[in-house]
Amino acid sequence: MMWKKEASRWFLAQAPRLLGRSRRRPRRSLIADVALGALAGGVGKLAMAAVCGAVKRLERRDQVLFERVLRDGAEPATRLALKLAQGIGADLSPAGACKVGSALGWGGALGEGALYGLLRHFAPRVSLGAGLLFGSLSWALFHEGLPALLTLSPPLGKLPWVTHARGLASHLAYGAATEGMRRTLLS
Repeated sequence: MMWKKEASRWFLAQAPRLLGRSRRRPRRSLIADVALGALAGGVGKLAMAAVCGAVKRLERRDQVLFERVLRDGAEPATRLALKLAQGIGADLSPAGACKVGSALGWGGALGEGALYGLLRHFAPRVSLGAGLLFGSLSWALFHEGLPALLTLSPPLGKLPWVTHARGLASHLAYGAATEGMRRTLLS
């Protein structure tokens, strides 16, 4: 009886090789992982916008107005659009700056998704927590760090805590939706 058990274990271990299939999944190309990440990042942007809008509707009106005054009425992406236009000598209207800022936001989300795909290709553990780790790193770098560093937003200590909490919540949604979409595309 013991030999039957051993034979069945051996067969189960060897079956994929014997049937011409590898037990390990074939590794995708780097370009495929980056492209999947960028596509998933677009879906992550939609989730991020939904969470940000929902949290903003829950905030007190005075907090929203205080933040708007601190930012002089312009979001960091709009400020970046104005700085870029000024750098190349172009003149942007406020409505044009808003549109270019929105395009930059989408480009940033797709770029972050591509970065996620790249990191995921070489270090799969970046997806720990179903993308929440990447979402929190994205928040720290792209929501908190770079805008303050590039003077696109007020210094971090001047913004109300709800601004940081809203940003974290929306970036966590971005990371989870990006990883979720990536998994869906691969299944």
